[in-house]
Amino acid sequence: MGLENADVFINNGHWGLGGHLPPTRFAPLKVANKYQVFVFNACSTLGYFNTTYFAKKEDATGKPGAASLDIGTSSLAILFATQPYLTGSTINDLVVGGDKLKWEDIITNLAKQRRESTLGV
Repeated sequence: MGLENADVFINNGHWGLGGHLPPTRFAPLKVANKYQVFVFNACSTLGYFNTTYFAKKEDATGKPGAASLDIGTSSLAILFATQPYLTGSTINDLVVGGDKLKWEDIITNLAKQRRESTLGV
C-alpha cells in the first residue's frame, strides 16, 4: 500500500468527512521508518488527517511523527476541475523538479496553479 511504502503519497478524492481514509480503516497500517510526504487533496482534509498519521509515524520511528512525515492537506473545498493542475504542480515540486523547495514555495506554486486553471469552464 502506498501509505506504507511510498516516499511521496498523493491522493485526490472525496473524503466523506474523514471517513474514507482514516488510518484505522487500514488496520494494521504500518508506515515506513523513513521520511515520507502524504498529500490529501480533497475538501477540508486539514481536520481529519494530521494527528492520526503523525501518531502512526511516531509508532513506526519512535520519534515525534513530524520528524519524518510532512502532510499536505486542504482547509477549504477543492474543485474537481482544479485537481489535475494542483496534483501536477505537487508532483513536479516534490518529485520531478529536483530542487529542494521549501513548503512555502510549494504552496505558492499551488496557489498560482489554482489561479491559472480554467476551473472547467
